[in-house]
Amino acid sequence: MTIDVPKPRTIDAPKPRPKGLSKRRLRFDFFTPRRPVQWLAPVQLARTGLRVGLATAIGAYLDKREQQNSFLQDELPEDEERDGQGRTIAPREELWLDYVADTGDGFNATYAVAYSLGRDSLKVGKQELPRGQVLVMGGDAVYPTPSPADYDDRLRGPYHAALPDVASGGKPTIYALPGNHDWYDGLTAFFRVFTGAKTTIGAWTTRQKRSYFALRLPHGWWLFALDAQQGSHIDDPQLEYFHRIIHERMTTGDRIILCTPDPAWVQGQRDSDSYRSIEYFLRKVIDVEGQQTWLTETFPTLPQRAKPLTVPLMISGDWHHYARYELAGQDEDRRHLITCGGGGAFLLGTQHLPADITVPPRTMRPPKTKTELTYERAKRFPSWGRSVWLGLGAPIRLPWRNPTFVAMLGLLQVLLYYARNQSEGQLTLNVITMWAIVFGLTYFLASGMGSETRRWPVVLILAIPHTVAQWHGVRAVMDWALPYARQYCLQWTINPSAVCTKGEVHDVSLYVLYGLVAGLVSAVIVGIFLFLASLVGENLNELFSSQRIEGYKSFLRLHIGPSGELTIYAIGIRRTRRLLPAWRFLHWKPNPRGGAHEPWFKPRKRLRYRLIEEVAIPPSQGRHAA
Repeated sequence: MTIDVPKPRTIDAPKPRPKGLSKRRLRFDFFTPRRPVQWLAPVQLARTGLRVGLATAIGAYLDKREQQNSFLQDELPEDEERDGQGRTIAPREELWLDYVADTGDGFNATYAVAYSLGRDSLKVGKQELPRGQVLVMGGDAVYPTPSPADYDDRLRGPYHAALPDVASGGKPTIYALPGNHDWYDGLTAFFRVFTGAKTTIGAWTTRQKRSYFALRLPHGWWLFALDAQQGSHIDDPQLEYFHRIIHERMTTGDRIILCTPDPAWVQGQRDSDSYRSIEYFLRKVIDVEGQQTWLTETFPTLPQRAKPLTVPLMISGDWHHYARYELAGQDEDRRHLITCGGGGAFLLGTQHLPADITVPPRTMRPPKTKTELTYERAKRFPSWGRSVWLGLGAPIRLPWRNPTFVAMLGLLQVLLYYARNQSEGQLTLNVITMWAIVFGLTYFLASGMGSETRRWPVVLILAIPHTVAQWHGVRAVMDWALPYARQYCLQWTINPSAVCTKGEVHDVSLYVLYGLVAGLVSAVIVGIFLFLASLVGENLNELFSSQRIEGYKSFLRLHIGPSGELTIYAIGIRRTRRLLPAWRFLHWKPNPRGGAHEPWFKPRKRLRYRLIEEVAIPPSQGRHAA
């Protein structure tokens, strides 16, 4: 009798691949696919509110940016070609760079974008666009709050499944800029994922050591990624880092792609202080006057000359759509402000975007740049009409996709019904208490879940009619439906004569039935309220987060050509899955026999890509060594 002893796995042995999409097959050896975040779920609301409150209250104590000064990091060269071992073999004459933001949410949308980024090339229209040699994540890498498990299940797992390895050549690199959701734990989990030694996310390899960085790109292009902690100031070590990069590494005429955590140029039209961090950076670091001031303070005895630089492109995520503004009245060397946050999180409509913006905002308090520039909206995805149409679906999608929220509303309506029955038409303490609870909840919703940017008169105007609708609207519908409920109760209750024929119904079963129906009616009213509020520019985030729309995703593919021209391809994915229930096996099929570089899962129906627009920035004419 012989015993077969299994041979140890060698280094070159292929890594295991999943044979299915069920959690049972994936969760132990790989990752656990997650559903999109239910932002209106009561537990989720409480958990997120607590984390946000703690981050806001003690955010200054969680700020680790100044500690990063001990992490040695110079500019990160991406103008060099590297082999499979990461060794430089030749300078790059051209470069493909991908940009994606607001990624780690539900599996279907996140994996659809990751799958697209991982393909060797994408055919968009009549053009074949190769995969980016560099991938930049522009913030909010995971939702709803950062934790090692969420990073593994919502980000690292899907991206590893999309690109486990490369067939040949050097591996692409990945860099990440933290957003507000990454900051809720003080960047603890973010550092573990993106700044560890020899960390990989699938075939993408990390190189950064800090939460901010400067990438050196071919032909005088640079990419600066700023870490403005939840809209706060930019710390001195970060300013010093970029000052040193400009002084020691850059030349006159170099051009900068500036990546920021949020589109403050649009947000500043309503809250002018939100643009203050970017404005400060541009004045103190990029502008010639700011450079000269730093040079004078740093080298008081050695005369130094500042270097004129330009920022023709600023990119951000945070808002989950695509939008581009360009400098008005310029035929050449246009400046572009792009928002591209379609990496996987719920869609945010574009109907609220202004036709033109002023940068810096006119209402922003000094100090600021004296010259105010006007930018015009050039493109948005989805369109205004499509955004309004999708918003109209809130009365249906909200109750369907937020069952625990419906249950909470049903419980509230049962308590209202009970208090009303017990009062017998009188204004009792129970009735007043329930009125106060309903008004408090509607006021909280109208304020944007506690947003500090909305003034109380506007919130009050929105909350009062919503409160009346929740009290009297639901009551009117239920008064019409209650006779039918009593008739149904008579058919299955053990003692119908003692339970269902009275004026006040005390049977628990009928209260449960009342709560189910009233909860649905109440949720529909919430959806109607959110849509009507969106028509006056309020509660847009709540309108779309409650629907969890997984389509209309977007990312950027940038190309720096041999002569230094920059071409921006904005790529949209209208549908990330088929028009079927969200079960994963209906939309993706496993690929267990695929090669080591092939994705673990392939779409059952081919993803269709749309070229939202193509933007060209011509090569610089005035670049020379300083």
